Amino acid sequence: MREDTESPLGYVLRVSEANGYDTPWHVFGLANVGQDEMQSPTLQFSKFAKVLGQHPSALSQMAYSRDEGGKPSYWLLGQSLGKSASEGYLRLRKPAICTQCVEEERHINAFWDLSAAVACPDHHCKALEKCPECFKHLSWFRPGLLQCSCGANLAHVAAEPVPVAVAEFMGFLRAKLYGVSLAAKQNTSGFPIKHLEGLTLLTLMQLAKKLGQHELLNRSVGVTGASSAVEASVDVLRDWPTRYHQFLARTGERLSQGGVVGGGLRRQFEPFYASMFKGRDWSKHTDFLRAEFVSFGLQQWGRAVLDNKLLRGQQSPERRFITKSEFARRHGLSKPTLERLIAEGSVHAEVAATAHSSRTVVDLVNTTLPTEKDGLLTVREAAAHVGLPVSVLLHLRDVGVFLKSPRVGHGTSWFKDDVYAFLETGRRLRQQVLTGPVVSLASVMRLKLRDSAAKGDVVAAVFDGRLVCAGLQGENLSGLMLDKNQVEDFVRIKRRETEGTTCSVADAAAETGLDRAVMAHAIEFGYFSASVYEGGSVRVSTSSVKRFNENFVSLARLAKERGTLARQLVHMCRERGLPVVELIRGGGASSQPILTKSNAAELVKDWDEARRAKSMRKIETRRLSQLESLRGYLNSLRERGEPLPLRAGRPNKVVIARACGFGRDVFSSMTPAMKVLSEYKLLDF
Repeated sequence: MREDTESPLGYVLRVSEANGYDTPWHVFGLANVGQDEMQSPTLQFSKFAKVLGQHPSALSQMAYSRDEGGKPSYWLLGQSLGKSASEGYLRLRKPAICTQCVEEERHINAFWDLSAAVACPDHHCKALEKCPECFKHLSWFRPGLLQCSCGANLAHVAAEPVPVAVAEFMGFLRAKLYGVSLAAKQNTSGFPIKHLEGLTLLTLMQLAKKLGQHELLNRSVGVTGASSAVEASVDVLRDWPTRYHQFLARTGERLSQGGVVGGGLRRQFEPFYASMFKGRDWSKHTDFLRAEFVSFGLQQWGRAVLDNKLLRGQQSPERRFITKSEFARRHGLSKPTLERLIAEGSVHAEVAATAHSSRTVVDLVNTTLPTEKDGLLTVREAAAHVGLPVSVLLHLRDVGVFLKSPRVGHGTSWFKDDVYAFLETGRRLRQQVLTGPVVSLASVMRLKLRDSAAKGDVVAAVFDGRLVCAGLQGENLSGLMLDKNQVEDFVRIKRRETEGTTCSVADAAAETGLDRAVMAHAIEFGYFSASVYEGGSVRVSTSSVKRFNENFVSLARLAKERGTLARQLVHMCRERGLPVVELIRGGGASSQPILTKSNAAELVKDWDEARRAKSMRKIETRRLSQLESLRGYLNSLRERGEPLPLRAGRPNKVVIARACGFGRDVFSSMTPAMKVLSEYKLLDF
């Protein structure tokens, strides 16, 4: 009997397997189902009544379609899928399954007949759509539920995991199919479950398809299939409404790439708006998306005028964007002061397009309101107060580590409360107990780094936590105690930056995958450009490192990527006549081989082909062994005078295969085995 939630075509496949058929073709043939009907959504399952010994009316309930006034409508488990098969909400010609579910339930769930079912909500894995051995799409015409038509056992296929959000959305989809409420479903990904609850299965699938198609266009990948669209829509709907607002921002950017078409919000988003919110029957299901679209336009977009018609009588919230003149009037700012605050970034201004012109508006959310000026200090007084060199303090203000409150006064002034706040921030830095040597920030500031910006970057690294602070000795920042080893590494990097586009020999070796010991030989023969500095230090130009990586590759690195040994790749190069360059380590040690990029591509291609050939040889060896086992079994029957095991007058492949030590699928996947079996003759066969 068919299970309540079983796929109709999956049921036919299960019946076929239970009766020992190689393919459901035989079941369809016995039911007089034509080839054009077999995978059609209009397939009449009542034709299977005689074959299955069931009443036609009971089987009619399995049908994917119903006749409504001479026109078909499409259904699954009592849920409507619309009146057009071309929409593609049913997946019948290229089935998919969760192998773990099939093993546990011993049937294929009707959930997998939905084109939007891209992952399993129970096992958090992707749907299996292709056989990992023959790489072909699964077919209904196969020997069993967990067996591909090529003979591969699908039960042992490793499942590919999916994000939690995708699995949870699949749970909502299955609940809609079963007619179950979403209230009890897990929703750790923050979907708008209250709004999704009111949707039917069909509208939820339509919503996912449309949102996903727009998101794929935002990603510049185009619409590549139902699976991609559904997964993209999950990314839009999770963390509601934050992700949806981000999606709208990406959509707006995409639609404005060819130039802004108008000043109205709806006009700028017309392709999206028309597909999601036009049409009375459809738009009533997307009111929650439309409400957030309006909220996005009011509070985040800032590039368009909001038509009051979009509010539909709702009271408009506090406006986020106002004109520059209105902002200046509110705060009593002169035009030069406002322009300075905009240039500094404390007042955030954007250009909003209109139909025929443009205007600059102030974003109140991202704007820090200006305050009255406090007491002033000279730059030397400020630097002495915080315990840093003047040049370092100036750099910290330029890069934003020293924070300034927006002021009505001059932008170059040093206000006391800004200086005091910066010093207090340094005093409150998180401190860690260190067991190694420490060094004071004052000592670091006395180093000769040839660039005040480099010293400023040291202080910035202390403030953002990249350099660990062990404590404070004294009243200002000069007494900050730092991890000496960590500081030395940081300073080394800064020195390299200030010394131009060079790096150490060790760094060049690491970036190219070469051994440090072969670098001298590589430099000598011109693979790298290097200079000797005062004191004997050797610096390698970064341009030569880049050039090497563009033209050569270390066989050791290549071997690691392919999961083999460098000496095996060297052996392949010699067999194929590919020239290998040997870089000498010196001291009698073995050399390090490198290869040009073009030859490396040829080597990788040959390596992969060799791997595939080896795999095919294994398969052929296994098939020959299975064929020998079959011949040996048949010879033993002949010698003992025993009849061939039969079922319904035909060879019982299950019993024969078990006796030979292989699966029944060998007879369907290997023609020679079937030929040996058909040629075997005994008097009682």
